[in-house]
Amino acid sequence: MSTGAERPGAPAVVPPRFASDAEPALPCRSACRATVLSLAVALAAMAIVTVRFAPRFVYWLGLPVASDLPITPIEIGRAGPTLEQINDPFAPVASKGHIVIAWRLLFPLVWYALRLPSGLFLAMPQLGCGLTLWLLAWLTYQRLRNWWTTALVTTLFGALPWFFVSSGWLTYFDSWLVLGLLAVAFVRSRWAVAVSCLLTPWVDERFVLALPVCMLVRLAEMRCVEEQRWQAIRWDIVTALTASLPYLTVRAVVFLRGDPDSAAYVQSHWHTVHAVARTRYLLGFWSGYRVGWLFIGLAVVLWTGRAGRGWGAALALVVFGDAVGGLFIAWDMSRTLMILSPVFVLGIWLWEEWRGVAYGWLLPLLLTANMLLPAAHVTWFINVGISTLPAEIHRWNDPPPILAAVECVRRARAAQAAGKLTDALAYFDAALAADSSYAQAYVERGILRMNQGDLAGAQRDVSEALAANADYPFALLLRGVLRASEGQIAQAVNDLRQALERSPADWDRRDATQRLLEQLQAQLQQGDQPLGAPPC
Repeated sequence: MSTGAERPGAPAVVPPRFASDAEPALPCRSACRATVLSLAVALAAMAIVTVRFAPRFVYWLGLPVASDLPITPIEIGRAGPTLEQINDPFAPVASKGHIVIAWRLLFPLVWYALRLPSGLFLAMPQLGCGLTLWLLAWLTYQRLRNWWTTALVTTLFGALPWFFVSSGWLTYFDSWLVLGLLAVAFVRSRWAVAVSCLLTPWVDERFVLALPVCMLVRLAEMRCVEEQRWQAIRWDIVTALTASLPYLTVRAVVFLRGDPDSAAYVQSHWHTVHAVARTRYLLGFWSGYRVGWLFIGLAVVLWTGRAGRGWGAALALVVFGDAVGGLFIAWDMSRTLMILSPVFVLGIWLWEEWRGVAYGWLLPLLLTANMLLPAAHVTWFINVGISTLPAEIHRWNDPPPILAAVECVRRARAAQAAGKLTDALAYFDAALAADSSYAQAYVERGILRMNQGDLAGAQRDVSEALAANADYPFALLLRGVLRASEGQIAQAVNDLRQALERSPADWDRRDATQRLLEQLQAQLQQGDQPLGAPPC
């Protein structure tokens, strides 16, 4: 990085570990060796963290049948809408719960343009985990010149929510967001800053929120303030703002012309925030870094001592704003707090400079504490605990019953389509033997029995479905159809009304249910005799 013009009389002493632009590069052999060893450290850190905090990869099996699951696991919930996005990046996002991906277009556009396989797309977050830890290991070694400390820092950084999410939640690209943040904060090349600011907002818009803290961390790590290198500071800021301008311009133009999806998301988000218990915000705050909050506090304190109270207050204010904002701007609080990850790294590095003799055993102790303390994905309303690798392997060998049940339902549908109704009934029986609370399987078996004339069997199935889920609109619809076929028009009308009230706005049977309700209401008013059983 060019240091630019310096004021006469400015301090010129730069400790060796803060490599200046004029410092000669490592010899080629040493540089190659450092690069390879950094990769080894990154892979080792990934392995260690995964053994302690393993993804619930058994739920990946549910990706082909996610739409049939009663409750979609968080590990696969976004994968379906995102995989649809790579076929048509600019199509409206059908899933309202994942409307934010409408602007996260970098990877979908690449896959759409190059027609790359979807399997590789699913692997990109995990690849990003490796690249992020590799970059961090390389940067840390350049700074500290100690492989043992580099391994500790890299492992500690990996034991954070960004890694848990990217390694376990399909199509969540938090690793690439953090990679961009680290590049802006610590990579000296302004080309790296420009590329990161140009591309990363299209991976995750939270990059824009994190950019001020990244720039302050960059000033702190490169001693721009202490050495009064104001021209370097100006060029860094101009580079970041210029490269971010395309994303900001596009979003501003769309907003001014009307962006109904974003407006609806903000409105819904604001109403939901008020329903969150205050204690959950404290839990979400803790889950972001656990004992690692110590390093974020140290970054503020130690830079204040180096750069002065004004700059320290600026960093403290931005950190506080991002920490509090991270609890409110998204429902998944743990992962949103990762916008402070550069401050976490800065705190470790500044502590190493100031450390004294205690650092040698304190860093392993803090790493051990963060590895032993339980971790969870903390959201506004639920906690998703993170287990060890042996526990997840056991779960893989004994998967949740619902996954087997859904697969049986798929086979039942295929048998029905082929006209093999006896086989279809056997598959429905197998599905309910696997999971007796699977309401949809009861309903679909009830429809099959109704179409075969077994109305008593269909009634039993719909009763079981409602016992498993009293608000299931499909079961209420089927009960309404059965009651209508038996002449219980008033009861059928009530069931259909409840089905409409308890169904989402995009329910695929809403229009058919509404038409049937209007038909039965007309019959009720006219006193007509009931028709035969309407199709469900």
